[in-house]
Amino acid sequence: MRVCLIGCGDIANAAHGPALARLEKEGQVELSGCCNRRYEKAAAFMGKYGFKSAWSDYVQMLDSLQPDAVMVLLPVHTIAQVTIDVMKLGYPVIMEKPPGIDTDETDMLSKTAEELGIFNAVMFNRRSMPLVQRLKREISGRCLDAISLEMCRFNRTGGEDFTTTIIHDLDCVSFLTGESYSELCFSYDEHPEAGYTNYFVSGRLSGGTHVDMRFLPAAGGVTERFGVYAHGSQFYLDLPVWSGTEYTEGFDCPGRLVGIETQKKILDINGEECSGCRDGFVLNGFYDEDRILLSAIEKGEDSPYEIKSGRQSVEIMLAMRRRLAGLVWENNI
Repeated sequence: MRVCLIGCGDIANAAHGPALARLEKEGQVELSGCCNRRYEKAAAFMGKYGFKSAWSDYVQMLDSLQPDAVMVLLPVHTIAQVTIDVMKLGYPVIMEKPPGIDTDETDMLSKTAEELGIFNAVMFNRRSMPLVQRLKREISGRCLDAISLEMCRFNRTGGEDFTTTIIHDLDCVSFLTGESYSELCFSYDEHPEAGYTNYFVSGRLSGGTHVDMRFLPAAGGVTERFGVYAHGSQFYLDLPVWSGTEYTEGFDCPGRLVGIETQKKILDINGEECSGCRDGFVLNGFYDEDRILLSAIEKGEDSPYEIKSGRQSVEIMLAMRRRLAGLVWENNI
């Protein structure tokens, strides 16, 4: 399985680079080439993670190397067009989130993949976090009443578009439950002088589960915490966001999942116990994400995470960016 990578920035260095290096060490992939507009960054990435060649032009790289799969890890405003270019060149493609900056881009990506019959996938790493996967198994078949979540960041000010980070947990709620959203109401706490906005979301999923979400970009630390409430049980999940990476050890490292039933603790497991290690790229789901998707390409299987699977989350992200009051879906996705 020969892999090429486009984009040697933060997410590549903190997450996919070490994940792919481990996969190559295990004999699952061959790291053929990496590309960055600034060649020196690609060359440094090549040396750090064991790629065989470095490039500054991705079309030339793909033409020369003819890989089996291409990973596109670019900023949100450039990733869609490059992903479409890769598909038009005939290569199976795996792109980082979001699958489009808006629904027009998402639809264009999906339409291109469908017309060409190309394997395509979007990477929302929460889907592959070992603790998220464990919680998904624990709540399967339970009658869910409510889900709450709180995403906090530190010093994410300066007027940046925080919705492109929020989309992670919008997607995670839907992934955990296997349900789409049926209605959502939004409210906003604007702080223009400090350059940030707090976002508050409430509503229901297609199965009737109530959701309550808070997104706070200028809090005291980097955390993402979920509460899942079912008939007769409840679960609390602290995600190990960025734990064990070169960025930060993570406030909730290595993450924790607790389950309660009939007034007793039925589960208490941390991310290291769940994943078998403390490596950040494993705790945060990037290793399993890359392994699962590249294996599907190699085996000729359908993509488990097609680009279109993230469309509703993109629609919600766009509504929040535009400061809409709410959304209602008459026909659930």
